[in-house]
Amino acid sequence: MPIYVTSDAHQTGGDARDFAACDPRFAERLKRFDAAAGEDRVIRLGDWYDRWLGRRGRVRGCESGAEHLWAGRRGDLRIEGNHDRGCGPASAILEIGGRDFFFMHGHQFDAANSGLRRVVGWLATKIAGLLMDLVGSPVLPSSETIAERLLRLIGHEPNDERFEKSADRYRKLFGADVIVCGHTHRGVVREHYANCGRWPQYLVIGDDGSMELRTWK
Repeated sequence: MPIYVTSDAHQTGGDARDFAACDPRFAERLKRFDAAAGEDRVIRLGDWYDRWLGRRGRVRGCESGAEHLWAGRRGDLRIEGNHDRGCGPASAILEIGGRDFFFMHGHQFDAANSGLRRVVGWLATKIAGLLMDLVGSPVLPSSETIAERLLRLIGHEPNDERFEKSADRYRKLFGADVIVCGHTHRGVVREHYANCGRWPQYLVIGDDGSMELRTWK
């Protein structure tokens, strides 16, 4: 049976900081996704919630009762992310199709989440949350989120090449064949590395270890 891997919904319950729930189809889409998975396993690679941002006022038209959906189904594997610490293990290794797959959220490979820069990034995210409350949306007219804009302004530019190299070092350290993560919000599939992107993107891992990136409609 295939395995479905999702990540990074950043759901806060329909408030001004919510990336996912302000889509009126959010709850229905997630219910259909879980139903379609059936008996197949779902692995959720963290950042389902945005505990760093907290909760403020609700936004008209946003879902307010879908929080429980992110708890997942019985038997699902939940890996903790940097925005929802304490929700599960930091990593897991599973053998699929004769290969060892190493699952992590991926913030461990991000320079903005290590050392002093992690503190700076955390403060920037909190400030971004306050700005989101003021404007009533996490997204700017340019389609860039307020958090992404602020992090970019302080020099926290994403570097996919450096991220993947760091992830590959981690993979080799643990002797895995493939490392699978999220965190960057950018989906990609390579021979030894896969990123499931941000919901509604998701990764399908077949019984033979094949990987395919899809988007849930």
